[in-house]
Amino acid sequence: FGWNGGGAARPRRCSSDSEDQHQLATLCKDLEGRPLVDELVVVLQALNQVLHVWTAPEAAFQAARAAVAFLKPYTEEERTLEFLLSSHTHKEKMENCAASMKRALVACQSAGLPEEAELQRWPKALEGLRQKCREVFELHFYAVFLDIKGDKVLLEQLFRWLSAALQLPLASVQRCLARTRPWAEEALQAMARRKQLRMLQRLHERALQQWNREWQEASRPESGKLGVKFWDSSFCHLFKIAWPDFVEAFENFYVGRCPNDLVRQLRAKVDPNGSHQVTRNSWQLLLQDHSRISDMVDILLEEVLSSLPECIYREPPEEEEVIDVDVSDWHVCESSKQGPQACGEPLRLGFPSPQSTPQVAKPWVPFAHSTADDDMSIPTQTDVRHPAGAQHGARDSSARVAWDDFVSDLCASHKPWWMDAEDEASSASFALREAALRAVDSCISCTRRSLIFRVVSGDLGQNRPVLQMPKVADEKPQAVSISSPREAPADFSTLPALVVAANGSRFSGVTKFGRSSSKRTLAPDCPMSEPIASRSHFNVIHDQESDQFYIMDAGSKWGTFVKIGSTVTLSCGDWIRVGGVEFIVRFCGGGCKCQKSHMHYRLHSLKMEEERHKGMWPKPKPKVCFSDTSPSSMSKTGDGGEEFSDDDIQAEMLTVRKSRGWMSAASRLCSCASATDRPIKMQSGTCIPVAPLELDFISGPRMGEKIVLLDRVCTLGRGEGNTIQVTDSQLASVSRVHCIFEFSGNRWQMRDNSSTNGTWRRLSCVLEPSEPVPVTGSMSIQAGTHEFFVKPAEMRQCLIPSPGRAVLEEMQRTHA
Repeated sequence: FGWNGGGAARPRRCSSDSEDQHQLATLCKDLEGRPLVDELVVVLQALNQVLHVWTAPEAAFQAARAAVAFLKPYTEEERTLEFLLSSHTHKEKMENCAASMKRALVACQSAGLPEEAELQRWPKALEGLRQKCREVFELHFYAVFLDIKGDKVLLEQLFRWLSAALQLPLASVQRCLARTRPWAEEALQAMARRKQLRMLQRLHERALQQWNREWQEASRPESGKLGVKFWDSSFCHLFKIAWPDFVEAFENFYVGRCPNDLVRQLRAKVDPNGSHQVTRNSWQLLLQDHSRISDMVDILLEEVLSSLPECIYREPPEEEEVIDVDVSDWHVCESSKQGPQACGEPLRLGFPSPQSTPQVAKPWVPFAHSTADDDMSIPTQTDVRHPAGAQHGARDSSARVAWDDFVSDLCASHKPWWMDAEDEASSASFALREAALRAVDSCISCTRRSLIFRVVSGDLGQNRPVLQMPKVADEKPQAVSISSPREAPADFSTLPALVVAANGSRFSGVTKFGRSSSKRTLAPDCPMSEPIASRSHFNVIHDQESDQFYIMDAGSKWGTFVKIGSTVTLSCGDWIRVGGVEFIVRFCGGGCKCQKSHMHYRLHSLKMEEERHKGMWPKPKPKVCFSDTSPSSMSKTGDGGEEFSDDDIQAEMLTVRKSRGWMSAASRLCSCASATDRPIKMQSGTCIPVAPLELDFISGPRMGEKIVLLDRVCTLGRGEGNTIQVTDSQLASVSRVHCIFEFSGNRWQMRDNSSTNGTWRRLSCVLEPSEPVPVTGSMSIQAGTHEFFVKPAEMRQCLIPSPGRAVLEEMQRTHA
């Protein structure tokens, strides 16, 4: 009779009713076996039975249509994560479905249908789905946070959590993540405004504690004294090592990688000064109060958890202008292909541009040349240790790439995991990631600065592009000697180049150069195939606080040399290379921080004074004082003897030494005068304020000689008129007047005299890491047979890598 228990009268079936029954039946079939909706499928099957009853109420058909519209996207596996995120952020469809099902339940109760008991399970099933959507949304938000933070260890753990929450294999999870760009950009907007702090703290604490539990289970006890086996097996016979090498060896020795927050806390213990150097003593002091390495890790974790808010966001800037990206008016859509001009206020991200130090040419010293030199017409040869030829890098026009195009391709290759391969990263999306990166406490540097390494010699130039930089007004090309047998081009701009960015390597902020090896540890980012290169030769470091690049030797055997451009102040222990000649500064005249060398000279002088007082030496005549403190430092005593000051004793020590090296110009004149019948008499108290400079030659024609310089201005070269002449028929890599020594301001200084092969200074003279040297302008570096011309450059956009994408690819390779 058309009675339907309170619903609208339905005198006959229509085609739309059959369509609703068919769609609901298809939905139930497609949802069978899908995770998270088992109870919902049972309710939908009961609803489908209700639809086949002749007296089914109209509310049941409305509930069926709402259920199909709500759950249809979940039937596709690739849209699983998209469905859950959409259900949490856009709750209209879920609420509409819940309201329709509630009305259908009331109608079925009024009709007295037998499927009423099954329909009663709908609210509980829907609440379970709602909680699962909330959980997945938080995990996805935290995944975006970790990708900006740059923590690969916690990202790997989080992707396993997400795979378990979705009940999908890892390959399917990666495909699902690629369809979540709108929600990822919403998360970036929230992080740029420093929101969701409590949720991030809760998830971050849970992730760190879970990692610690897994690490404790996988860690193995260390036999013997704690930490000794680790150091001896990784850095045998070394007292000081570079920080990147230490943390890499630590993670490999003690089973697995560590989260970034623990690594930073560990560095604060072993490298408190931030010198990128770790000593064995600091490592032993850290372990002296612990019996197991796990106890130390627990303490580090407690310290991190005690300051957890600082691990989430940085301190807010004092001025609002620090974050110039306004994301309040941005519209998040699935494509996000609109430019920044369509997003309200234009982008105003300000980055400081690197400033190059102007090179001031020093005057040429003409008095070092002599007309009697036989080799004045012979050109200076290039150092034979650096192989010649154009095979070290492609220099043809086909390999030329514009700088802006190169930067665009480089940034495009680092797409985040929430973008599909077909998605194009717009300027607005880049600016949004930069804004989030400035707010999050991340190990990824938010900078547009980079370094361009022009490969002058070495195999790293193979298959490298020739970068064409934008023309800058008043910029002159850096010339290369045309007479060089390397057949170098007219300027460095035509040489192949590799780009070192702050975030373009395995370790954020560190780019490692060294010899490639099959071992897992100390793997370089830029492998050098030459045999004399060390496994860890030198590092390029970027400091976030100063936004400055540094170059440091990593304790290599053959050293890393930096070319001396302007005047440098010499110190005790400096290792200088002049063509094929190398020497070490044994005594700089005082003034440097090496008190050990100064004390050695003082003790030596006191020993000679004792021998002189015992009568082993003849009583010396008044000597020249090499101190600028007092013009007359000698005083007469009662018995007619002389009382010498410390400076006089030092001068005595230097003058009585047997001359083994080249005599200075002043010494030659004094020797010629003493050979005559009219010796030159110097008045007592006469003072020449020039401290001695002692050089010890360790390679070249004068190897084994120690030479003391006493003149205010001295020169070194192969010319006959130089203070130090270095000449050899087999070695012509030294220029006629190669370099100049000058005593100025109570310190000895050295500068290159525009020589062909340059004057080079070794960063570390022992097998220990050197102090980081800032890259303030153009500079040249030698490492083994490689020579680089380094110049700072600025990219038009920040290079922000995606650690999450790298982790997903690595996990897929591991599971495959």
